[in-house]
Amino acid sequence: MKMQQLPLPQAGRLLQNKGQSVIEIFLSLIVFSMALLGLVILVNNYLKVLKTSKDRIIANFLAQEGIDLVIAKRNINKVQRRNWLEGLPNKFCIDSSLYIQPANNACPLYIYNNQFLHSVINGPPTPFSRLINLDISLNVATVTSIVKFNGQQVELETIITDWIP
Repeated sequence: MKMQQLPLPQAGRLLQNKGQSVIEIFLSLIVFSMALLGLVILVNNYLKVLKTSKDRIIANFLAQEGIDLVIAKRNINKVQRRNWLEGLPNKFCIDSSLYIQPANNACPLYIYNNQFLHSVINGPPTPFSRLINLDISLNVATVTSIVKFNGQQVELETIITDWIP
């Protein structure tokens, strides 16, 4: 059996096709890399949105906790037959131990034993800080709880009265 030899023009076309295949592979790698880079950027942005959403949920709970703590302090005052707002200045910080600290700026919150506290016990502060504003008129007080975090803030407000059921 004799090997058939290709004429020169056809051999040139094979070499030309071989170069074209390398260019096609190179272009497909570029397209694949761009798609992969886009996917990485998309996942990164999604993770940032998730963290911001998580922080906003925590801030909402901390703001609600601030209002609940003021209501608890009011109830304690009423049970002990004191003035219903005794110990509550116009602007203050309050934590879960009902420790009240007069303040003009939001107090940073620290985590200790799974509680958010204003006093430094151990470790760095969380990204959250809380301030309670109390606007008093006769037998009604408007309580505003402001929680700041990462350049954002959550503000909740409620009205309490000199009465408990």
